[in-house]
Amino acid sequence: MTTPADLVLLGEGPAASVYADGDGLAVKVFPGSLDRETRAAFDRERAKLRAVPSVLHIEDIRELPDGRTALLMPRCAQSLAGLVDTIGALSPDDTVAVGGAVTTALAAAHRAGVVHGGLSPHNVLLRTSGEPVVADFGLTLRHRFAESPVDYLAPETVRTGLRNEQSDLYGLGAVLYFALTGSSPFPAAIGERPGARILRVLGDQAPPIDRPDVPSDLIALIAGLLAKDPSRRPSVGEAADLLAGGESTLDLALLGEPIVEIGPSSVDPRRIRARHVTAIAITGGVAALVLARVLLFGDAPPPPPPAQPPPKTMPSTPIKLELNPPVDHDTSVDLTWQAPDGFFFTVYIEGDPKPRTEFAYESRSLTVQVEPGRKYCFRLQATDTTGTISSDPYPLRGTTCP
Repeated sequence: MTTPADLVLLGEGPAASVYADGDGLAVKVFPGSLDRETRAAFDRERAKLRAVPSVLHIEDIRELPDGRTALLMPRCAQSLAGLVDTIGALSPDDTVAVGGAVTTALAAAHRAGVVHGGLSPHNVLLRTSGEPVVADFGLTLRHRFAESPVDYLAPETVRTGLRNEQSDLYGLGAVLYFALTGSSPFPAAIGERPGARILRVLGDQAPPIDRPDVPSDLIALIAGLLAKDPSRRPSVGEAADLLAGGESTLDLALLGEPIVEIGPSSVDPRRIRARHVTAIAITGGVAALVLARVLLFGDAPPPPPPAQPPPKTMPSTPIKLELNPPVDHDTSVDLTWQAPDGFFFTVYIEGDPKPRTEFAYESRSLTVQVEPGRKYCFRLQATDTTGTISSDPYPLRGTTCP
């Protein structure tokens, strides 16, 4: 295999870079190597996925001369993210077609004991034939090479790092939401602090899908999948009731142009042309739907989703949220605080050239790195599904906090 210097960069993500070679393969390069235990766990995941439909399977694993890990897999024409970026939000029928393939992959992978752990429009891919497939299944590489974007992560994943079947269902809902709106459920706002966005993921409802052409049952399904409480999300079988049976025939090769132009210059994703998805047998594919239900979930109809409870309100009694005196170690500071159970904690740090945010999740202590001699202010914020509260600021090294 050639080295990345000889390949064409297709894109860079938070955990890896993807290149195109001249043999129709995509090469995904991670920044480090795999130890023996990690490689064995990754191979076990790959073996379980071997017979799973609608999955982009890895053909080979290589270690590059500089020690980085490279995964070789078939090169697809486009990602769902790139497609929507090029042609705009999809029609309801096209969304159902893509969502049906994703649901089929999730259902079969879960039955095989593999969780995706990071479903997003960037790893829902379209082959040159138009067939939707899902890439990046498994938790092994996610644990080895951490990734941080919150656009499509379930609240429980953001809060505690938990990734399981229920968080995959949230990811499915986020992907469907993106397909219909062109946006993640909680896109970054201009000037918004990272911590504030985290709090929206944890406590806010996604903006409603405001499209009169989208059927109400599809909107209801997406809203259910994006529920904050994992136990209130529809099962993968319930999702399949609406989404299975659609068949995409997005055939990018029919355009008569190269899907990706390989050359010395960088590749602009917008040059990957696509015609709109044509969904076949979505409204008339009853037999396919029934067959999918029997094969994947059994023929028993799923129970109706539980009724959503009324939203909780903040308690009338004051909640104590107080930072203890910081412990200064010159290059780091130990922070502790007093707070009730059930909250997610964010620490805002002012004093560096740029204010920054550190997430303590559910812990009541955090060590932050600081510059010797620089003055700082620390402020604690706590959130749960009912709202957000903030502490008074705490100064360090004689500063005055605003």
